[in-house]
Amino acid sequence: MRLRHAAQADWPRLLELNAASVAELSPLDEARLQYILDLAHSCLVVQADDCAVVGFAMAIAPGTD
Repeated sequence: MRLRHAAQADWPRLLELNAASVAELSPLDEARLQYILDLAHSCLVVQADDCAVVGFAMAIAPGTD
């Protein structure tokens, strides 16, 4: 596995991962994802050896709207 910066091509997978955990997270659509990524300092994805994205994390600075 490796960490890398998220690309726009990853967005569909990020939305799938979020939907799979929506009970613990907020619902997310493409417009909301774009909004949050615009606020984020960084967004990393976890990429498995077969190149599948299996996780992601966004870093948003304290005090961000």
